[in-house]
Amino acid sequence: MQPWAYVVLLGILCLVISWFIKEPAQASVMAKDIEDAMDLVAANLEQENKELLDSMTRLKSEYERQADKLDARVAELDKRVGELSAELREQQRQQSQNQVQNLSYNQGSSQNQNLMTVRDMNPAVKPDIAAEAEPEQDEPVAATISQRYPELFQLHNQGKSVESIARKLDMNKGEVALILQLSRREDEEHV
Repeated sequence: MQPWAYVVLLGILCLVISWFIKEPAQASVMAKDIEDAMDLVAANLEQENKELLDSMTRLKSEYERQADKLDARVAELDKRVGELSAELREQQRQQSQNQVQNLSYNQGSSQNQNLMTVRDMNPAVKPDIAAEAEPEQDEPVAATISQRYPELFQLHNQGKSVESIARKLDMNKGEVALILQLSRREDEEHV
């Protein structure tokens, strides 16, 4: 090593030693200040952590209350949906029974009116018309449902929905659904 390097190293060593010798009191004050600052930071962090935990606890309890309210509401809505579904099924069943009764009543009343009109005529003048008007008991009076509504069943066989069939034929959706349901029952009875 060169002599000037020794001089520089010796100078640095002297500065360091003089700094430690001259500043021991300041170093301890500085260390104390640093410790105080660290304690203050630790106390602040602890306070903030405590506030954060309290806040999280409040949020959790509020969330649980909201979740309980939502669960209760969902259960209430599920119950209401079940009641409405049962009510709807009952109404559809009654409606289908009423429509079947109306269809059979309308068919029977129109046949009775034809028969009464023919009987009211003078039997001596037109006896063969009265015989034609009385239906034979052995023949089925009504055609099948699919024969009465061929366009409806054609659309259904094409895969159209009940709504689109109802729109196209200018019928109610319930009426279309009823006709399809009655047709299924009729098919099941014939099988």
